[in-house]
Amino acid sequence: MIVTLTLDTGGTERHIAAVAPKIAGGGFDVTIVCLGRPGAQAEAVRRQGVRVAGPALGTQRFTTSRGGTAISLSAGTALLAKELLTRRPDIAHFFLPLPYLVGGALSRFARVPHLVMSRRSQNDYQAKRPGLARREHRLHRRMDLILANSRHVHDELLGEGADPTRTGLIYNGIDLARFSAPRNRPDVRRRLGLAPDALVLAIVANLIPYKGHADLIAALGAIKAELPAQWRLLVIGRDDGLGSQLRDQATGLGIGSNILWLGERQDIPELLGLSDIGLNVSHEEGFSNAVIEGMAAGLAMLATDAGGNKEAAPDDVAGLVVPPRNPQALADAIARLAGDSQLRHRLGAEAQERAKRLFSLKSCVGHYLEAYRALLNGDPMPASIDPRQMRLASSTASG
Repeated sequence: MIVTLTLDTGGTERHIAAVAPKIAGGGFDVTIVCLGRPGAQAEAVRRQGVRVAGPALGTQRFTTSRGGTAISLSAGTALLAKELLTRRPDIAHFFLPLPYLVGGALSRFARVPHLVMSRRSQNDYQAKRPGLARREHRLHRRMDLILANSRHVHDELLGEGADPTRTGLIYNGIDLARFSAPRNRPDVRRRLGLAPDALVLAIVANLIPYKGHADLIAALGAIKAELPAQWRLLVIGRDDGLGSQLRDQATGLGIGSNILWLGERQDIPELLGLSDIGLNVSHEEGFSNAVIEGMAAGLAMLATDAGGNKEAAPDDVAGLVVPPRNPQALADAIARLAGDSQLRHRLGAEAQERAKRLFSLKSCVGHYLEAYRALLNGDPMPASIDPRQMRLASSTASG
């Protein structure tokens, strides 16, 4: 049983929607329980043989904040308790902090034999909720396995007191074929009104403050005179309330007409395929699907040194890495990539090869299956997900 908030659009949600059907194909009977309404991806997951449950009264977007979530959380908690007691799963696997706190307590009450938690972000959020952070740290001791999605996140978990012998690492994986398939770039560009020779940058991230869009707009505004006349930025992601503020910022800097605000899209592989530079400018990350998707599409990636970004795309190997919250460093790196097509080609080619070698969905799912089977058989944590035993070449994700 996978316990999460929703299967709406977001990094964790897309990850679960991708891996759960494959886990079911590996011989497990999988149920996903959402504390909120299941969301946009639920039906597609159901069609692939995975049961998805969520409360009718739930909302899709709530967090550990106090406002407006009590009814939704109560409904989700009641549903989860019922599911645990009636379905009696062998393994309960929690994604995101709120499902971890709620599901961890309920699963212990329901005597679920094996408990797993996946941490998919840096732990910056804990500073705002110290009481909840202490509850998380205590709950770590009750887990049979804790999984990080980057070495950075893994090290943070150890700093919170997680047992190293029960704390592993599974990097995200994606369907590489979706992103590396050949595209008719001129045709796709024409449909978006883009010139064939325009320099196109793309950022795939919901409009949330920590995703760093304001830094990116500030950086582009600072170097607009250095960029080709027809450059464009594709902003792909759900507007969580920042959209009008970011548009005003871009207009004030004189680059409003260079930015296409595309919102949520289902054609992300095509949009990346028509682009020249991929961007991730977050202040914090776990391990970004957007980065490895851009890599799989053959883009030179420009990413901030947040979470596992430089594990995915090391500096000057598969992209350029700059400090977070630093528009000037971001501007310098954009100008460097914009002015050097050979550099973009070299970094993009290495990025694509690296994604194929390290971040396939097949590999990711295989590691989950190994972990689950080890739990059921009472075996030690598999070496393939144990950072103490992983032996990766210097050019791989270990850095």
